[in-house]
Amino acid sequence: MRKVLACAAVAAAMAFSGAANAGVIVMTNSTDTVINGGTALQFSNSEVTLTVKAGVFTQTGQVEVVAGAYGARPVAYSPGLGVLTNNDNSHTIDGSGRLEAVILEFSQNVIITGLTFGYFDGDDDFEFFFDLDMDGIVERVLSNIDIPNSGFIDMTGLFGDAGTLFGVGANHSSDSFKLKKVYYELAPEVPLPAALPLFLAGAAGVGFASRRRKGAAKA
Repeated sequence: MRKVLACAAVAAAMAFSGAANAGVIVMTNSTDTVINGGTALQFSNSEVTLTVKAGVFTQTGQVEVVAGAYGARPVAYSPGLGVLTNNDNSHTIDGSGRLEAVILEFSQNVIITGLTFGYFDGDDDFEFFFDLDMDGIVERVLSNIDIPNSGFIDMTGLFGDAGTLFGVGANHSSDSFKLKKVYYELAPEVPLPAALPLFLAGAAGVGFASRRRKGAAKA
């Protein structure tokens, strides 16, 4: 029995080894690429490409970020990523006038594990968005999350869904910050049902080897 369990453990390890690959995207003016006439920025590393758009949202009803509303567009400087609109040129993600947000679109499914902010103060908090119904629009899933003094927040205990479309925004007139880094893990490529054949094959292999040994002993 112990041999069968050991084989099961090996099969599970083979199925899931390397599934969760951690990475980070740094969003500063030294790495961005302007696309779509300046309405979007693009950042990349060896694993993923991140396309950033900007929008605004409201505090009432089902909160969705509307990309490009009121001329919203992302800008990147050395302290991080911000938003400009037709009536606001402060180049931060802020709630002065319109409630601004950046929309983060990854080239493949990821889990957001952490965020690093820049250009903030002790009173700032943020909203977190996700494409809940897979319609290409992000909805608010977390609200009033304080930005720590370090600027880094661990997202693993706050939100763990995998997807390609996320957002970060400001919910109050006093909020003003920039988004500097996004930490992520690639979503597992092998879901649990697809791992079952590996498990069964490993278990069958141990059973076959055990029967051969028993047959040899009887002979």
